[in-house]
Amino acid sequence: MKLKKTILAFSLLLIISCQKEDELSPLTPQEGTLIQNTNCTEKVNKQTSTDLADATFDINKQKPITLPVYFHILYSGKTPTVTAKDIELQMTELNKCFSGKATGAAKLANVRFENVRSKDTKIRFILEGIRFKKTNSNVWSGLKIFKKYSDAKNESEGGSRPYSPEKTINVWVLEGMILDKTYNPNDKAFTLGKSSSPFDAENLDYDGILLSNLGLPNAQEKTRTFINPFTNEKKTISARLGRALPHEVGHYLGLDHLLGPLDIPCGDDDIEDTPPAQKLHSGKPLLPFTEKCDGKANFQMFMNMMDYTDDEIRYMFTKGQVNEMWKLCFYGTDAKRKKMIE
Repeated sequence: MKLKKTILAFSLLLIISCQKEDELSPLTPQEGTLIQNTNCTEKVNKQTSTDLADATFDINKQKPITLPVYFHILYSGKTPTVTAKDIELQMTELNKCFSGKATGAAKLANVRFENVRSKDTKIRFILEGIRFKKTNSNVWSGLKIFKKYSDAKNESEGGSRPYSPEKTINVWVLEGMILDKTYNPNDKAFTLGKSSSPFDAENLDYDGILLSNLGLPNAQEKTRTFINPFTNEKKTISARLGRALPHEVGHYLGLDHLLGPLDIPCGDDDIEDTPPAQKLHSGKPLLPFTEKCDGKANFQMFMNMMDYTDDEIRYMFTKGQVNEMWKLCFYGTDAKRKKMIE
């Protein structure tokens, strides 16, 4: 798909890439530079064409599809805190997680859920582009963006407009943690990411993913820190492998937390092969680990990609979760994100 060569006053660099991930080299943003590849979308469409018209869905019969991902790097300092190399590492990790190749500390010990673990979602991702956007000081690392969720995606508010949202996963990378007001406008909880759902696919100004730069792969540092602006409390974030984005892409493709869409204790995510859970888990739980729902003890799937445990613990989607993503987004006439692969 061709892009107009429009250079905005606050834009630094636009990179459109169809090269393989291991061919992507770190780039330094330069003022007013625009690099484009007009054949990128055509290559992806040709590569991902598949027949989804069968009456019965069977993931084993599906050819892998490839979804383009476009990153908007928003920063307020002199230079970005995120590099193209960081995005390269993130794309590699995203593909590992969705192809069943993610490593996990719980993996060797976990045999209880091996029979429901998906060995391959048949969903792949390719880097469509990166835009580095310098924005107003203290906007993105502060709280202004979170008063209006769409500000990051609005040029007039200092954000970056979505790139081809019907065909592309747009990811806005922000400085610092993201304030989560999903269920309570007065909530002061922070998260590494927020995503829209397939039911937002028609709202092109809203659809996409917000991701904290603290959730990107962390190859250089063992720990990262975050200061809560409400309490000035300094919190340590353990070394990240870059699994915040696979978690948010799961939401983008229709998955809930194991508690269900409202995060209610012992709620239902409508997936048959995930167990009931009392809460979202954190840290590094040890096996065996059970919780009671409706008086029955259930072994907990804290190694699932849709939980909140540390990156090195989460490594799997279930077969039921994979079916849910495909049926909701790509399979059938009512699929919410079918335009991405047409």
